[in-house]
Amino acid sequence: MVARHVSLFPLCLLSSLSRAAIAADDLSRPRTFRKKMPGHTKLQDHSSPLPHTYVGADELPAAFNWRDVDGVSYVTKSLNQHLPQYCGSCWAHAALSVLGDRIKIAQKAGAKSEINLSIQHVLNCGKGVAGSCYGGLSSGTFDFIKNHAGHVAYDTCGSYLGCSSDSDEGFCSHVDTTCREENICRTCETFGKECVEIDFYPNATVAEYGKVGPDVTQIKAEIFARGPVAAAINGHAIHDYRGGVILESGEDKTLTHAISIVGWGKGSDGVEYWIVRNSWGQVSMRGRRLQSPRIFIFAR
Repeated sequence: MVARHVSLFPLCLLSSLSRAAIAADDLSRPRTFRKKMPGHTKLQDHSSPLPHTYVGADELPAAFNWRDVDGVSYVTKSLNQHLPQYCGSCWAHAALSVLGDRIKIAQKAGAKSEINLSIQHVLNCGKGVAGSCYGGLSSGTFDFIKNHAGHVAYDTCGSYLGCSSDSDEGFCSHVDTTCREENICRTCETFGKECVEIDFYPNATVAEYGKVGPDVTQIKAEIFARGPVAAAINGHAIHDYRGGVILESGEDKTLTHAISIVGWGKGSDGVEYWIVRNSWGQVSMRGRRLQSPRIFIFAR
């Protein structure tokens, strides 16, 4: 069994001026992605010092982007939570995107190698801790991986279905999403043969996880030193995004969507912004920029 082990401090909630995206169809649904499950009892689980304690503000560059470090991208592939049917699993997509990115960064492999993790493993087995297609938390995903499952499989043997046991979207009522070995990692040998579970499979583990912030410099230090972070945001801001920096009034502080932050920058007008990744595929977001103010609302 191959295990990739990384530390994670990826949870921050951006203020209302720095929030992003859910699709028009999502906005009409009486659902919220932010749902703390009963089994999610450890919101943080770490012991090592946070980067802001050893990375000074003067050591942070004015602009930084894990998608382009000296011409090399250290982020994994773009994800799409809405295919093959709608599933409100942005919380899991953000979490596993961050985990995959940090593994790639730790490997120092650049564009030569990347590991993508099975979101379906989390949906099938982590409902009581992490969440389902009807909501969850990124912190619950890390809690599930570290303290319950012990690992998460690669997506090469656990493809994303966009289904959980409580979803009736699309073909979900016709597929088995229970937490069984064959629903974590499996293969199908040839035509006419049954698919079988794989007992010995590559996976990733989580060493530690927690919250970072509320100071902007603390978030930047975490990203700069260890990799992207997951964040909760307001989804209305980038519904009709066409480019440039998103600037919001900050009146709506409702958190409706999860994304990952891969860097930051500063425009010619002096406006600072976050560079974020979404989970709607490359059609809807290609490293769009999202402005950040100096006041933040953080996770409880």
